[in-house]
Amino acid sequence: MNATYLMFVILAFLAVVLVLEGLYHTFFAGRSREARRIRHRLSQLNDVGRSIELKITREEEHTRLSELARWLMERAWGRRLTLYVHQADAGLYAADMVLISGALLLAGVLAAALTDKPLSFGAAVGSALAAAPWWFITYRRDKRIQKLEQQFPEALDMIARAMRAGHALTLAIKMCGDELPGPLGPELREMSDEITLGIAFTDALHGLVERVPLRDVTFLAVALTVQRETGGNLAELLDKLARLMRERFKVIGDIRIKSAEGRMSAWILGLLPFGMAAILMYLNPQAVSLLWTDPSGRAWLTRMLVLMAVGIFWITRIVRIRA
Repeated sequence: MNATYLMFVILAFLAVVLVLEGLYHTFFAGRSREARRIRHRLSQLNDVGRSIELKITREEEHTRLSELARWLMERAWGRRLTLYVHQADAGLYAADMVLISGALLLAGVLAAALTDKPLSFGAAVGSALAAAPWWFITYRRDKRIQKLEQQFPEALDMIARAMRAGHALTLAIKMCGDELPGPLGPELREMSDEITLGIAFTDALHGLVERVPLRDVTFLAVALTVQRETGGNLAELLDKLARLMRERFKVIGDIRIKSAEGRMSAWILGLLPFGMAAILMYLNPQAVSLLWTDPSGRAWLTRMLVLMAVGIFWITRIVRIRA
């Protein structure tokens, strides 16, 4: 047997094993009977139990794929990547994502090699497969940020009401975290647990700002820091901030309604060439295949894709709504 072919077979087998391992940890490891029993037990505990759960979660993040996770945390871009994956709250860590993407990239290249396809084709397929998990993480992160933004005015109102009732700020944050559902409630509970464990209030607040990437959380952090140093009516300040957020939501909603036609046109213009190419490929595949079999066809195809990428980017910038 050819040694090169045998090496490709072995690497393909390892890539499949790594992908299956990543999928298992993603979808099944946290759903076992033992995991459900532990989560149920932790949910029955008091505040000390939540601190223990927080500690277990952090220890798990540092032990799973510890070498790769440690290598990422030693680099600035790795820390940003870890925080980005954490903000998606998808049950995955940055080390898992890097391993899954690398396995998918290798699987695409090996599949092209085993089917006698060009290496560039395998690299393109592998890159698309490797980008799919990150698209999923980005989608989950965007959806979670939207939910956080919708819950934040309610959280500010609850903290302001608790302070008017005579509770301290830290206790008001804890009460709000206990009352609110996810995703904002757990973040506030984590901040409260950090303060309970002895972390300084400003450090715990900075951690909340990192975990919740909202400008309003940054405004809240600045307001709380200034208020703790200079004093003032914090409850009134929180009410004004919540009112400002709700008014901004109304303005953004009006803008999205008025720009719906432009965004729909952007989708149609962006997808129409690919749809027409698929129809022509079905009706007359030999004529369309000239785009990648003939040298001049490949040149024109490259120019077309570049111009389409520029056009889609420009249309996206035009119709994007900035909050």
